[in-house]
Amino acid sequence: RVGKTASNETFKHLEIPEHPTRGVLNMLQDQVAPVLVSGYRPGEGVDKDCWPTPGVCSRVEELHAILGEEVPRATKYTAFAQGNGTYEEYVKELRGQLSQQGGGWVTVGPRDTVQQGNDSESAAVTSISRRNAELWAEKAGCVGYEIGGAQYQAGLIRGFDPAMIMTLGLPYNMPGHSLQRSQYVNGLAELTPAIRQPLFDATAEVVANHYRPHMGVGGKLVAWQPYNFHAGNFVDNKGYSPQDQTTAELLKSKCIPMPNWVFSAKFPLEELKKWTERQIDIFASAGLTLHQVRIKNPGQGNDWTAEAIWTHVKTIASVFQARKMDPPIVYLHNH
Repeated sequence: RVGKTASNETFKHLEIPEHPTRGVLNMLQDQVAPVLVSGYRPGEGVDKDCWPTPGVCSRVEELHAILGEEVPRATKYTAFAQGNGTYEEYVKELRGQLSQQGGGWVTVGPRDTVQQGNDSESAAVTSISRRNAELWAEKAGCVGYEIGGAQYQAGLIRGFDPAMIMTLGLPYNMPGHSLQRSQYVNGLAELTPAIRQPLFDATAEVVANHYRPHMGVGGKLVAWQPYNFHAGNFVDNKGYSPQDQTTAELLKSKCIPMPNWVFSAKFPLEELKKWTERQIDIFASAGLTLHQVRIKNPGQGNDWTAEAIWTHVKTIASVFQARKMDPPIVYLHNH
């Protein structure tokens, strides 16, 4: 509680008995069986029907009715997305919110929770989950809604339109952060610049026409802020980096990608400094100021500690300070 122990170091400080006081049979009878029969909540036990079951459909209908009685709060992000405000105005409000709250959070439900636990069926529930985020998560300090990754492909092979999946996940009052893997974008094959640039241009048009159908892109920034990362933060001795290249391409399409540094204790902090310098320069070349970056944690290893995270944040911030820029807003992939 005093903040000196990272979440993944808890067991180092707990006294765990060598032998449990209860056996497997006890757990099956007292814990597993009741959940299977009655569910985690009463009436939510095992459903014998195929998904989406009548029970699931009826609960979704009830949620739509409940959420339909509420109106989400408009923010500076709403104005920016609709073409009635600027990106800088949104960032200013975001900084103020983070300062007042002492930080913020991005919801990963259902993209991560259902992708992993329900056979990649998150596409079907992204709309209702987005509405919940717009209403209730926003009131609880949420500053982003995570979408994308394998969500579009998983939906495609089940008969959904990937573009529709994307637009159903675009929130009214906060960014929809879509996960993107540099030159792979959202697929499993490497795409060339000749394919990527038209894809990013088309994506920008889809998003712009969702938020501001009266004007589309129209030469203005689009409220599309995907996480862009490369698993190895790769850059060669000639300066070639797939991540840097795709970030520049997205910026050219008037999107605002969020550069991601993939955490590993094996990556030197000096390389993190160079990476930060490059991201600032890429945005500057597009006429923009870099405000937001993200540290992606590929696994909850022993080296993912509060001290390591803070060291990385300070390293990134030092580059911004040397450039006489506002401190960066740093997002942490911490789940």
